[in-house]
Amino acid sequence: MSIINWLVSNAIAVGTPIIAIAIAYRVFRYNRQTLENQNYLELFKEHGSVQMFAAISRLYILKLHCEEEEPRTPIKDGYDKTRAEEEKQEERIEYSKKVEYIENTLHFQRRVVSKFYMALGHGLDLNVLPEERTLGSWGQIEMVKIILDLKMDGDATLKRLYERLKIRKKRILIRKILQRIKEEHPKTKDECLKIRRKRLRIKDKCLGIKNRRLKIREKQLRIRDGFLGIETVWLRIRDYCLNKREKWLRIRDGCLKKREKRLKDRDGCLNKREPFYELYVRILASDWYYGT
Repeated sequence: MSIINWLVSNAIAVGTPIIAIAIAYRVFRYNRQTLENQNYLELFKEHGSVQMFAAISRLYILKLHCEEEEPRTPIKDGYDKTRAEEEKQEERIEYSKKVEYIENTLHFQRRVVSKFYMALGHGLDLNVLPEERTLGSWGQIEMVKIILDLKMDGDATLKRLYERLKIRKKRILIRKILQRIKEEHPKTKDECLKIRRKRLRIKDKCLGIKNRRLKIREKQLRIRDGFLGIETVWLRIRDYCLNKREKWLRIRDGCLKKREKRLKDRDGCLNKREPFYELYVRILASDWYYGT
């Protein structure tokens, strides 16, 4: 029972933080999704207003008018010209009617569109807007290009938004091309599958060859290990023989030292006997020995 209680207590201790983290993450995701939906609905209402529709239409008309002129006029010059004319007209209007007039000027309409797309870009930069749904709803790359050509404010944010829109446009174009190829060439998929299967078969053959090479290499390594074992045994035998030879040499050196000592002792004895031999020879050579 003690082991079961210990396991239950550890499971509760480990599982409680995990469950708390999972719940916190779920709440965070829910709040984030709610925030994204709220921001999306606010931008949807703003984009669907009559004021935004009129502003976008005015900027498109300005662009078409500048492109149709001969010679072709940059949109910035056309915008500056229209703005100067409207400012002169504004000076002649009464103050009580200026607000209504300003709402219909090109400059104010340009600011409305610019601020909307700047808010769009900031929302995508801060990840408070769903990117795919947002760009799919208001991904008007031509309008962002018009605002960038006017060179007013928020260029960095609008440039990042423009790059996102260009990437999305390329993806959509590639998707359409693939869809058209699929429709025009229904056998393309089957051919691609055949090519893929062929490549897989070639890959399997290459893997088989590689496996055979690895087996051959493994056999070579085993043979080498066998030779290394034989060499190790031979080296041990050689070391044993060398040790025996060294021991025999030490015994021989001892015997030689003993022999040398015996020779020295014999030479000493001979040196001691030499006077007696001389005396014996003299005695033999003398007359006394023969009794004369």
